[in-house]
Amino acid sequence: MPRKGEKKLYTPEQLRHARELFANGATRDEIAWQIGSTRSILEARLRDQLRDCRPGRGRGGHRPPTIDPTPEEIALACAEFRRGWPESRWLPEPRAESS
Repeated sequence: MPRKGEKKLYTPEQLRHARELFANGATRDEIAWQIGSTRSILEARLRDQLRDCRPGRGRGGHRPPTIDPTPEEIALACAEFRRGWPESRWLPEPRAESS
């Protein structure tokens, strides 16, 4: 047991388990309980021992980065969307001839 004022560091097993739980999207409260710690100690360890972890905001973990669509994919999506429009929406109105 650490003396008063000393850091309460996690064991290698606690670190491994915490990283695994973070990767699975567990909340900080759940992780602290699972590894036998308190939330405040977990928060402190996120600043040193678990600095490499990027905890999310609860369930779901991290979303993978998105990839921008290509110009061809954009054109295809526009065509699919416009297919449901009436022709009057996207075709110019004929001009009335003046007498």
